[in-house]
Amino acid sequence: MPCAVLHAIRVGVRVDGQTLHLDYQMMGKGDALAIPHAQEPARTDNLWQKTCCEVFLKAAGQTGYFEVNLSPSTRWACYHFSSFREGMADATIGAAPVIKTVADAAGLRLQAEINLSMLPPDFANSALTLALSCVVEGRDGSKSFWALNHPPEKPDFHHDDCFQLQIGAALRS
Repeated sequence: MPCAVLHAIRVGVRVDGQTLHLDYQMMGKGDALAIPHAQEPARTDNLWQKTCCEVFLKAAGQTGYFEVNLSPSTRWACYHFSSFREGMADATIGAAPVIKTVADAAGLRLQAEINLSMLPPDFANSALTLALSCVVEGRDGSKSFWALNHPPEKPDFHHDDCFQLQIGAALRS
């Protein structure tokens, strides 16, 4: 969804064994972005209310999925849902995501490494479908919602229409 602050977002995705590497590049007016200040990495709720990158992971044939929120502050959150917006619970993970950010006049870059070994066995041997998204806040308080795809009505990162990127199980072994 276009906004006055950014003109594009690119996301690089790479899997090495059990590590998901994400490289979000927000391109536009970096000085107009509201970027959360750096903090000690810690699980934190409601990160999506500010500038935040997100990835949703769903295994083939499953209705449940995981949501990982990655803040430029290095704060993070990880949730499991039993189905579309139902049964939300904090997901147990072995290691916190590693988050690095660089902000400059051209925008913001957030790189993250997520250890996928936290996924349950039914995910471990399945192809995954990812939904990649970002909430972008301007210094003026404006917000825009970016995703590979949005459902027709309004942005909803949890919606099946957002799950667009396929990663085969063989690529994760």
